[in-house]
Amino acid sequence: MAYIFMGDSFFALWGLPFNNMTNIAVNASNLTHQRAYIEKVYPIIHESLIMNVGTNDLGMNFSVSLSISRYSDLIDYLKTVFSDIYCVSVIPINKVKYKALKGETGHYLYNTQQRTQEINNGISNLCSEKVCTFIDTISSMSVDYDMKSAYTDDGIHPNSMGYGVMKSIFLEKCIGLS
Repeated sequence: MAYIFMGDSFFALWGLPFNNMTNIAVNASNLTHQRAYIEKVYPIIHESLIMNVGTNDLGMNFSVSLSISRYSDLIDYLKTVFSDIYCVSVIPINKVKYKALKGETGHYLYNTQQRTQEINNGISNLCSEKVCTFIDTISSMSVDYDMKSAYTDDGIHPNSMGYGVMKSIFLEKCIGLS
């Protein structure tokens, strides 16, 4: 089984952590960009897709309801292309590290605990409704919806230790990923 990784900088910065995957993630992308990206790689479509999107939508201060609506539309389209879809939870920022780098003005401060919980609840519900697999990274990567300090250097993106945790979660949840 082969996988496509689709998403934002969380996946783009990760590179190729698995043997049977293609990474088409693009830094700073949001839900409105994802369909255009997948249409560009349609000739190399694989059976399964692992999707990590939503962080930038919160960071751009889009409403959670709009983000969930766009996510739903994207899943509907992707279901016509992939047999298996895995949706990764939105990992919250680490506010202390983020503020140390960006100060009080960084736009990712819109990724509040409440908004991150709401979008993850929405993604989880969509997965149940649309028969996709929800991959919960929150319980391993954060405490009280704040990314664990050990798993990030900049407060937004996982570091090598954070990616190690994510890799373990994916190997457990995604059938055939190696």
